[in-house]
Amino acid sequence: MKSYRTITQSSAGLYREKGSKFLAYASPITDREAFAEFAAGLRKEHPKARHHCFAYRLGYDGEDFRASDDGEPSGTAGKPILGRMISLDLTFVAIIVVRYFGGKLLGAAGLVRAYKSAAEDALAAATIKEIPITVDYTIACDYGHVGKLEEAMARNNIAIKSRSFAGTPIFTV
Repeated sequence: MKSYRTITQSSAGLYREKGSKFLAYASPITDREAFAEFAAGLRKEHPKARHHCFAYRLGYDGEDFRASDDGEPSGTAGKPILGRMISLDLTFVAIIVVRYFGGKLLGAAGLVRAYKSAAEDALAAATIKEIPITVDYTIACDYGHVGKLEEAMARNNIAIKSRSFAGTPIFTV
């Protein structure tokens, strides 16, 4: 059975360097619209922050993803954030790192370290869960086969979501 890994609830992390604060927020998301709401909420909560860098991954294999440096030098913010999700094989997750500039430049290597560390801190505070990918099936049978069908489903750990005995027996599994 195939599965995917995600976080079960929102979490936060923090990294400080040379007066700059990097506040990381990780959240489970279901789609791009959920990400947009998450991002809008953080922009409203942190209107004076210099940067709102992010990455998200969607899809069971993480095939739908995006990363943004939001004005930081190319590849120094979004890519390290995305890298943390990839290293833990997480999907249906977004991480936004809000930076308050401390007055001192960190250089490209310093920025990569800061964004990566902030994202790591947020994910360290999260609960990661492996979720099986399921498919629903509808099965109809004669009344004479109901007992055997239920036994076979129990023996194979197939969950019965609903039963209907109005007319032909129908199971949603």
